[in-house]
Amino acid sequence: MCENAVLRVLACFPIGADSGNKLGGGWGQHTRTPVGCLDPNALILYSPRVLARYFSAMWLLGLALIAPVASGQHDARWFEQHWRRCGEWTPGATALVNYRITIPAPEFARSHTARLESIEKLPNAADVLASNRPLLAENERVVREGADFVAEYRLWIGPRRWRLSKDVPQRPSQAFGDFGFDGETTWRLGPTSLSLVERADETGAEANLLASSRRAVSWLFHGGIGEAWGLPNSPAPTSFEPDATDGWTATATSDSRGGWRWVFRGRMAPDGVPLTESLVIQPAQPSADTPATDVRFQDWRFDPLLKHWVAHRIEVRRTPDMRLREVWTVTSIEPITAGELAKVTRRPTWDGEDAIRGALSIRNVSDYRPGARETLEIEDGAIVGRMSMTPLTSTSRLRRVGWWILAISGGAVAAFAIRNRRAVTRRLNPRT
Repeated sequence: MCENAVLRVLACFPIGADSGNKLGGGWGQHTRTPVGCLDPNALILYSPRVLARYFSAMWLLGLALIAPVASGQHDARWFEQHWRRCGEWTPGATALVNYRITIPAPEFARSHTARLESIEKLPNAADVLASNRPLLAENERVVREGADFVAEYRLWIGPRRWRLSKDVPQRPSQAFGDFGFDGETTWRLGPTSLSLVERADETGAEANLLASSRRAVSWLFHGGIGEAWGLPNSPAPTSFEPDATDGWTATATSDSRGGWRWVFRGRMAPDGVPLTESLVIQPAQPSADTPATDVRFQDWRFDPLLKHWVAHRIEVRRTPDMRLREVWTVTSIEPITAGELAKVTRRPTWDGEDAIRGALSIRNVSDYRPGARETLEIEDGAIVGRMSMTPLTSTSRLRRVGWWILAISGGAVAAFAIRNRRAVTRRLNPRT
């Protein structure tokens, strides 16, 4: 289409045809110039404006011809760049995405039984059962009713801000759970707890907090591509192979917990975006305790508000039996204002009110932010306990320290061996 438009422009020039040429052979003599080319012997006959139009048209034609070739070069390097773009993606518009996650009744009953069995094996089983009695009783009621377990989610999202709110009517003791990002701090809010974290290179509980908060965006908008980007031990893309039918296969790997491999399969959207249809997350050493997860992304639709593709149904299964474990279903996508987004993403405080949850009853605060790094215990609206956290040392720094220790130790051992050998040599060969 672009090529035709440029060629129509070129047709306005008296070029590429049998034309009389004063400088090319005299009056009445004809020479043939290739289509789309000015006769170099006749450049003096064209005005500067005509020449400028000609060269501009040729430049546009070159771009039009090159673009399809460049856009088709989908390889591992391109996928690595796409992975990063997905991990850093933020929409240009503000919206509220409503979706639910359903656990089928048979699967929820099996998971409840498995949890009870695992607790009974603990040496402090009685204490664990006592502390989790309300939650276990609620789960038992859902099992008796034979109902699916349903959690409702609201994802407020916009430029550099988002909030994910989870509501669980079937579980009053843990009725809600929220993640949010206000542009600086990622936070997690529960009925009695609040966690805060800023750094993207944390490990342990901090990294789990950040990774959990990003999964919804990664799965709904990117089919798992770019998940946990920038966090320690996050998956790194390793290959991308397109096929002749607009399909593709890609892989990513992670060294976390013994090693994992992500295998993506999907199709290219008309606008060139790779849409994931299946994602298999495989442990390097499969076992009953570490099954593989199979995720199917379905009903992709381009949303005109967010100007992005959204998977409206996601099915999660796990090996070895591939039973259906979860179903994600998007129910609506609605516009919101920037002011509404700023209000709901504002970082909660333990003694304040939240825009969604109202007055808070926080009893525990875990503050992982640099300069704070402390836990607070709160009773009756007052701090009754405060404990500092041990500052974290990054993995790379620990590795460098480890190499220095090995080098120093190795040097000391070598020096000791040389000194000992010399001493033995002197004893065996005394000088006279």
